[in-house]
Amino acid sequence: MELKHGYTYTEKVFLTGADPLSIGYAKMKRILDAIRTHLPYCARVASYASIRSISGYTVDELSALHEAGLRLLYIGFETGGTMSSK
Repeated sequence: MELKHGYTYTEKVFLTGADPLSIGYAKMKRILDAIRTHLPYCARVASYASIRSISGYTVDELSALHEAGLRLLYIGFETGGTMSSK
């Protein structure tokens, strides 16, 4: 709503959901480009990530996402397995 009315000042954006990086490089880059366009003062974009989703990116793609504003990834070790919870 604030963006719709011209409020574009924010320093941080957090991409939420189970694993936002699982959408792939092209979609993530478009999202980061839109954030940069519509929120020009945003200094940092952060997101949850998994090892599985990160491993689907090349080093060059991860570097490009960093250049586009992705600065912080929270990597979790979640599991529902009984052996790993002991």
